[in-house]
Parts: sequence; structure tokens; C-alpha cells
Amino acid sequence: MRPVVLEAAVAFLLGYAAGSVPLGLLVAYLFAGIDIRRHGTGNVGAANVREHAGRAAAAVVALGVFLQGLLPPLAARLLGAQEEVVAAAALGPVVGYGWSPFLGFRGAGRSGSPPARRRPSPRGASWCCSGRTRSGRC
Repeated sequence: MRPVVLEAAVAFLLGYAAGSVPLGLLVAYLFAGIDIRRHGTGNVGAANVREHAGRAAAAVVALGVFLQGLLPPLAARLLGAQEEVVAAAALGPVVGYGWSPFLGFRGAGRSGSPPARRRPSPRGASWCCSGRTRSGRC
């Protein structure tokens, strides 16, 4: 039996490292040469990037943040990790995005969490697309 706690801790830390990279800050600097924290709301999220660096930059940020939340648990699942390890890998990017060491342990919000909340499984996907939500919308 493998030490699940150690694997989960490593998966969490790797996910945290992936999620803590402030893509909005990097992309806004590359696309427009600005420090996005000094413009608009000061948030490094895609909405603020769109306002000050353009739609293409915002699309890159949105896709990148989505992938930050999706890839760690997906990689853990593809490597055959147990469910606890996959859950830790899914939680890491959410925490890293919310409390990034690159931003003084202040992040942009919760954009990394939607892929983490939607487990990459057929049953989860069917529930998500069936329209059975509290609001009645999918």
C-alpha cells in the first residue's frame, strides 16, 4: 500500500504551484506592457485584463486559468492516483490561485475552481449537463 497522505501532500503542493502563477499579470505585461495590478480594479483576473489589455489577452488568461485548475487533477487521475490524491491535486490550484505567493498571498478569486469542482468523469459530466442545478439552469 502506497503512502496516500504523502502522495496527496505532493499532489496538493504541485497543484498549488501550478495555480499560484499569476497568468493575468504575465499576459497583461506581454500583451500590453502594463502591470495589471495598477489598472482598473487591481485584480489579475481575465475581466480586468480584458478592460486594459484587450480581448485576446483576456482569452489567454481565461483559458490558462481554466487549465491551471484542470490539469493537476487530470494528470493525477491519468497517473492512476487514488481519489484522495486526485482531490488534493484539484484543491491545490484553487488555493494557489486564491493565495499566490507571487502576489503577496493575495490572489484573483476563484476562476481556477470550476474545473476542480467538475470531476473529469462521465457521471459528473452527465449530472452537470442534465440541467439539475439549484437554479434550474445548466
